[in-house]
Amino acid sequence: MATRQIMNTKIYILSDFDNRVRYIGKSIDPAKRYKKHLYESRQKRTHKEKWIYSLLERNQKPLMEIIEDVPMGLENDYEKYWIEQFRAWGFSLVNGTIGGDGSNGFEGMNHTVGTKEKISISRTGKKQSQEMKNKIMGIGNGNYKISDSDLTKIKELYAHGSSSRKVARIFNISKTAVLYYIGRKRRKAA
Repeated sequence: MATRQIMNTKIYILSDFDNRVRYIGKSIDPAKRYKKHLYESRQKRTHKEKWIYSLLERNQKPLMEIIEDVPMGLENDYEKYWIEQFRAWGFSLVNGTIGGDGSNGFEGMNHTVGTKEKISISRTGKKQSQEMKNKIMGIGNGNYKISDSDLTKIKELYAHGSSSRKVARIFNISKTAVLYYIGRKRRKAA
């Protein structure tokens, strides 16, 4: 009978050539994750991706080092610990969170119909149809019917520091619609 091999998760650091640790991560397959970091950096969406891209522009790559091998199920706690520890030691990390959350691209995110269409358009190069623009704005699905008082509240909330995502949730409209509403001086009748 074959014995079952227990998989461990590696906690790793990424640093530059001056030995400045800039990122703490976790992975079952660090080599594969390293390649993904390099590939994702072309997107330049996050501080980490921009940092890695800046190294690549100088013909450098981040250095990866495994700092701990931890049992499956404990990796989130260890990642949080190491991020907190390196920050306490004064390292300026590019981690976007306190750790423990992980990410597989956009897995687990619930995109709106409009966001899905935008992603599709960006990948295929197609132009956005008027029908899809209407869906994004909420026209025809009940979300467009914003009263003048709600429009005023939307603008006030946004002006007082609420994010467009938070305002969108409050009024059950898309984030794009919120940005559209706050950018208009006068609202046209639907």
